[in-house]
Amino acid sequence: MNVDVEAAAGVASIILQLPSQTDTAKMLRKAGITVRGKTGTVSLIYNPPLRGLQSRLNDSGIIDLDIGSISKCGICGSSTITVKTVTRKVKTLNGIISIREHISSCLIHRKIPRPEIITPPRSSYGFDLNVMIGVLRYFQHKQVKEIMEELWKLDIPPRTVSWLCRVFLRYIVAAHIDSSTIIRSILSSNGGYILMLDGTGQNGPMVMQMRDGWSGIHLLSCSVRSENEGEIVPRLLLLRKMFGTPVAYVRDMGSGVTKSLKISFPDTYSILCHFHFLRAEGWKLFEPLYPKFRSRVDRMGIKKRLRHFML
Repeated sequence: MNVDVEAAAGVASIILQLPSQTDTAKMLRKAGITVRGKTGTVSLIYNPPLRGLQSRLNDSGIIDLDIGSISKCGICGSSTITVKTVTRKVKTLNGIISIREHISSCLIHRKIPRPEIITPPRSSYGFDLNVMIGVLRYFQHKQVKEIMEELWKLDIPPRTVSWLCRVFLRYIVAAHIDSSTIIRSILSSNGGYILMLDGTGQNGPMVMQMRDGWSGIHLLSCSVRSENEGEIVPRLLLLRKMFGTPVAYVRDMGSGVTKSLKISFPDTYSILCHFHFLRAEGWKLFEPLYPKFRSRVDRMGIKKRLRHFML
């Protein structure tokens, strides 16, 4: 299953809210979620760890999950011993399965290596199910009720479906941040990147989108309370740390965004967005005349006649 990272990163606006993106991404790699990049594109590749586990089903109908190659402590190298065995039920795309996890520990450091990861910590829902719910929600644009109907055999409550959707976004963002080296190499092969910065929303919290104008890759997406330097500069500095300084940036005419960009990228070429410029100038030029024009069009019934031709 290929999941487009840049599309999901555009949806998620929680980048700076993650407590530990790198640790989460490491867990994803153990679970079979990795990032692959090539010129101009970045994809999230998911290889379900549940694949092939049915062959390990024992006579009691339980799948034994052993730690396998993790037989020695990563600190001192001494052998580990099994200290805990946990049997629990897990919901996956294959239905409800019973798994038995054998957890080992080092006698000296008491470090317990994680067993084979089928679910997130303290969760009874498999990664394969979580990914499928996320794809149905954010890539096929299905509502929670529609997702429940499609996965009716698993009988997942609506609140749980919503929660798994949010978890999926966090995993996507963590993987996106962790793969910044791959994305940076793609941008370098294109000669750098053109930063296109814009915010959605007015008079309150908004989502700030940062996209490369050449490749179209969404670099960062985050929530800001307003367009002032205190809110925007830390996000731009994070962007610079991950992907370097842009070749140029395209900005609107907002004073807060302009100041933030000059502070973060003082020697970078600045381009004023033609759309924002023409909209602002057009509003200034035609603001006195437009209300009168609109009133006359409404009185003459021109809109009704135009709709007739469009049908």
